[in-house]
Amino acid sequence: MTDDQSSIANRDQSATQPVLVLRPSTRALFGFICVMAIFFVYLSLIAVGQIEMSRPTSGVGEGLFAILFVVIIVFVLAKARQVDFTKPIMVIGPDGITGQKLPKLIP
Repeated sequence: MTDDQSSIANRDQSATQPVLVLRPSTRALFGFICVMAIFFVYLSLIAVGQIEMSRPTSGVGEGLFAILFVVIIVFVLAKARQVDFTKPIMVIGPDGITGQKLPKLIP
């Protein structure tokens, strides 16, 4: 095989390599859930009056935000159960974009 043929073969092999591979991260998921849980606890304690603010509050707004954070936590956990953590979420390559939720390759 000549040098021209070997460079063509190397170029063909590199053409099939993905440009960007996005993998699910359990560390990022746990970090997000923990931060949201800390916000939930903090806002809940303000809402029930265990933590006093510099200005008096009724606690209604904090309670609503605490409920919102619980809903977000449950939604993220429900979506995380659907993700296969052994496969990449999305692969962007020269052939197109593929992903777990995509029915077929997008050229």
